[in-house]
Amino acid sequence: MFISVVMAVYNGEKYLKEAITSILSQTYHEFELIIVNDASFDKTRRILEKIRNERVRVFHLPENKGAAYALNYGVDHAKGDWVAIHDADDCSYPERLEEQVRYIKNADKGLVAVGSFIECMDEYGKPKRDIERSRNSLQRHEEITSTFYTGCPLTHGTMMFSKKVFYQAGKYNTQYQIAYDYDLWVRLMDFGRIENVPKVLYRYRRYNHSLSENSGKETSEELFSSFSRFLRKNNFPNHSSLPSFAVIGTKENTTSFRNSTRKHINVKKTLMLHDKNVMNMVKRMLNKGKIDGIVILYNDRRTKKLFKQKINDWKKTEKVNNVYLFWSGF
Repeated sequence: MFISVVMAVYNGEKYLKEAITSILSQTYHEFELIIVNDASFDKTRRILEKIRNERVRVFHLPENKGAAYALNYGVDHAKGDWVAIHDADDCSYPERLEEQVRYIKNADKGLVAVGSFIECMDEYGKPKRDIERSRNSLQRHEEITSTFYTGCPLTHGTMMFSKKVFYQAGKYNTQYQIAYDYDLWVRLMDFGRIENVPKVLYRYRRYNHSLSENSGKETSEELFSSFSRFLRKNNFPNHSSLPSFAVIGTKENTTSFRNSTRKHINVKKTLMLHDKNVMNMVKRMLNKGKIDGIVILYNDRRTKKLFKQKINDWKKTEKVNNVYLFWSGF
């Protein structure tokens, strides 16, 4: 089973050598490494031009197109039937590819993508355990799918997917600068199962000046758009018109949510997160059939915990469904 590892890089001189070495040190040997340099202006090109390894193919884009475009370009040149993604500032454990290939061969035929558990670190290589706790608790498809109603539960750089299904799903959406991975996984789910190898096989770097850390609003708006499409497709497929929702959050993120989701759902009413009796108000709207569902936007752990408990109580005692607690980065 031949694997094409695809890495997109933009100004990645600081961690690039380490990332490449981690792939070339794999215990599994049937692979190629495709690196797409997205018009970097640091020392990235110089580093790549020094590589002398027959497994590595390097492409230099003449202008910066964004990660989604660069990744599509890499997959378009892949020889393998399965593609493994690797981010240019992360590291794979030596047994990563071997473990994922074994998982694919032993899995049901419906598997279309597989990730792994992670070790999370900061820019200095020091542990960041908060992300590990949430992402290393999900293995089976059903667990992963249910978490897409909250945010993205998969780590992009860990993923290995069927190239055939990647094309069937429509590739990465180049309109997205950050949340292109969440958007792709949502579409891949139409074709089969996504699971995780329940082993730590990847060192994921999260640092304060990374793009995802500093683009909370932009990331959220892209996630809102993909989430609303996922929500309508999976929960309201037979609606002749757009399903109507009440959205609870801050003034800023509810306005952004409305603007980002108008193609897929109708935000009928927005309410402030900390208004008194806000939950009872929207529950009455739901029970009276004035809305089809409720979305609560949270951006801190305390708010998530508070409303998660309230939603669970509703579902158990009052059989209230179609209430979703979704992450907002601002």
